[in-house]
Amino acid sequence: MKITRKIKSGILFMLAAAVCFAVMVLCVKLLNRTYPSQEIVFFRSILGVVMTSTILRIKNISMWGHAEARLVLVLRGLSGYVALAMSYYAITHLSLGMGTLLNYTAPVFSALLAVFFLKERPNAALIILTLVAFAGIDLLVQSEPDFSKSPAIALGLLSAVFAAVAYVSIRKLKHHVSPLTVIFYFTLISTLGSGFFCSAQWQIPRFQDIPILAVVGIVSFLGQLWLTISLRRAPASIAVPFSYLTAVLSYLLGFIFLHEIPATRALAGTVIVIVAGSLIPSLGHAHESSKNS
Repeated sequence: MKITRKIKSGILFMLAAAVCFAVMVLCVKLLNRTYPSQEIVFFRSILGVVMTSTILRIKNISMWGHAEARLVLVLRGLSGYVALAMSYYAITHLSLGMGTLLNYTAPVFSALLAVFFLKERPNAALIILTLVAFAGIDLLVQSEPDFSKSPAIALGLLSAVFAAVAYVSIRKLKHHVSPLTVIFYFTLISTLGSGFFCSAQWQIPRFQDIPILAVVGIVSFLGQLWLTISLRRAPASIAVPFSYLTAVLSYLLGFIFLHEIPATRALAGTVIVIVAGSLIPSLGHAHESSKNS
């Protein structure tokens, strides 16, 4: 495939999104020393609602989308919220790199869900890559010696499953709904859900934490927007591998700011997951191309 200027811009948007998400997870880790994860989700989400609804009004785009797409939009919003809440919990209870990477196993689960919900038939290469990815995940899990943290590992993996549900939902909405409308549903449902669950543990934000909370909301919105633009400009098989920069940067930021040193087994599992997760979208893209030809 010829790498056009449009595809190159898609790669740059994905790299920018990956940096945004890496900054976000570091801020979440720092904030969780004071605030419950659901409250952080709430501030991230409500800022997203404000920014997204403002842009939708300026562009005169419907916030609610077409009537026939609303059920899928709600499903995407609900699955996205659950994935976000579980991911934040994992990030705050595990090392920054591991907590982030567990969520980035979503492409593996997306391939499995596509078989059941999109009726896609996996080829031998996809099956092998999926098994390889699970071997990498197993190495990651085994590298965590503290059994008391196992719920965080389980929730980190579950966040990837729900993120995969959100991804498959987006594929059903492709070319039918504005990406801003998709983000609006996600942030609105996340605001309502996190607002309900954090009400009993609500802590009034300290003045010095307000800028960090604002950064979480802003970089999350920009990351989502730029990721969406990237996947519209470049095929997933080319763009998705660059998204794993988030996991790499998370390990680096965890080392610099939190003095976290990953175990050798965790690094080996990380490499395996990144390689397999990067190749899986290329097989999905090839499958879609063969269907459309």
